[in-house]
Parts: sequence; structure tokens; C-alpha cells
Amino acid sequence: MFNNNKNVIGEDINIPAREPKAKSPPPMEHDRPFKPSHPPRTSYTMTFEKFPVYKEDPKAPLTRKMDVDENAPKAFKPTHNTKSTPMPSVQCNLRNIKASFPSVFRR
Repeated sequence: MFNNNKNVIGEDINIPAREPKAKSPPPMEHDRPFKPSHPPRTSYTMTFEKFPVYKEDPKAPLTRKMDVDENAPKAFKPTHNTKSTPMPSVQCNLRNIKASFPSVFRR
């Protein structure tokens, strides 16, 4: 590159700080509090009602593993004889064959 990043971006000159904006008073003063035109139904999932008191989940019952006997037979594992059969190929579908070879099926 011919120029370094400071020259391209313009960091060699000092940028003056911005003056803070003056805070303006709110445009309107309301005499009544906000009341929505269509308030939500009363439920714990809606926004204008108080949430129910927090209640912890009950503790899950503790289950312990039994000691495994080394001389005991191994646990039963089912075989894999019941595998699903594959579906017929999409290539053999008559509609797909007609689209691939239109000259064969011409009348």
C-alpha cells in the first residue's frame, strides 16, 4: 500500500469532543396513569399481573447402581436381524423413466 491506515482514515488531526445535549422536559404531563385499551387476560404469563412466588422443583429420587458381579453372565443384547428393507429406487419409477428417456415412450 502507498499510504498507511492513519493517513487514509485521517487520525493525524484532532477531532473536537461533542458538546452534551441539553435534556428537555417531557413533551406532555399526564394526570392519569397508563391504562391499556385491551388489557391481557389474567395469567402468570401475561405482563400486567404479578408473577407467582418462586417454587423449586421437587428433588428427583436418588437411584444407586448395584455392584456388578464379575462372574455373572453379560446382559442380553438383541441381534440386528430386523433391519429395514430398502425402498425401490427412485430411478425405476415409471414417471422418472419417461422424463429421462422421452424418445422411448413417444407415441
